[in-house]
Amino acid sequence: MKFVTSLLLLLLSINLLAQENNPRQNQNNNRNRNTSLRGPSVSLGIVVMEPQGVFEKQYTGTPAGINGQFLINMGNAPFDFGGGFTWFSRGGTSNDISIYEGTDIDGDDYYVEGTIDVNSNIYSYDAIARFRPFNGRVQPYGDAIAGFQTYSTKTTISAIDGNTEEVVDRAHRDFAVSFGWAAGLKVKLSNDLAIEGRFSNIVGSEVKFVDRESIEINDNGNILFEQRNSTTNHLLYQVGVSLTF
Repeated sequence: MKFVTSLLLLLLSINLLAQENNPRQNQNNNRNRNTSLRGPSVSLGIVVMEPQGVFEKQYTGTPAGINGQFLINMGNAPFDFGGGFTWFSRGGTSNDISIYEGTDIDGDDYYVEGTIDVNSNIYSYDAIARFRPFNGRVQPYGDAIAGFQTYSTKTTISAIDGNTEEVVDRAHRDFAVSFGWAAGLKVKLSNDLAIEGRFSNIVGSEVKFVDRESIEINDNGNILFEQRNSTTNHLLYQVGVSLTF
């Protein structure tokens, strides 16, 4: 048993000594480790939109939300390809209302209590081509982006008549094509985890979206609202984390 233990220790010592005296093998090992770090990556973050140009004049507010990107590397080249998804909230409101239901048996106007809930969101779907020249602890990169966005507003009216609740939904949705560029920076906290900051400049086509402040219900119980037309140029600011597999 002692002989076997001594032999194992001797073989281990020879192996370690051979690695220390073989620079080429060390370089190959380092290259393999670096190659493994250029694998798929997932980024998750908080993002804020800053409307620009006509969009800034037509829309008041700063949409915020969450986003993510998934990218894969083509071999050991400094290029990553993948996609991204972002959800922005344009805000929501909830108000108690009186809904006209018609007339009662005496011919008087009849109203029921209810609520009106309005939620507006923006969803973005992007294809991403990334140039990431360095694979060390600090990794700057640049992205080319192309995709589309959906601008949606959902209005839900809940009318309570005695013990009966009637729910009516109205949704408005429009699409915009978008393209642009982004610049970002990853700083590794470990081999797999990094903190990340990203800035994007996006050019978007014209879209129609609902002016949330204009939504109302007329005497017949119909939902009325005004629409705004605008191109959708905007800047994005993202902070978050990135995980490399």
